[in-house]
Amino acid sequence: MIATQMGNIGSEITRARVWQEKGDASSRDRALQRALGLLDILLAQESNPARVRELSGLRSFITAEPGELRQLENYCLPFALLSRKNA
Repeated sequence: MIATQMGNIGSEITRARVWQEKGDASSRDRALQRALGLLDILLAQESNPARVRELSGLRSFITAEPGELRQLENYCLPFALLSRKNA
């Protein structure tokens, strides 16, 4: 389940990167807000302290370094692949 949720977050990160490359900051920001919203839902459901720390760190990175979208995509890609493999 977490793999699917992280894959969905990664999809929004990819959308944000594409909009950034097109020079559309408004659409990029909306995609990042959707990613943060999905991440907040995941954080609210998580009870494992190690995962909470990891997800909180990811959230901090997204808000502090929104220009590093390739790095964020690379972080989320394995989750999306795992989700597809288990589907």
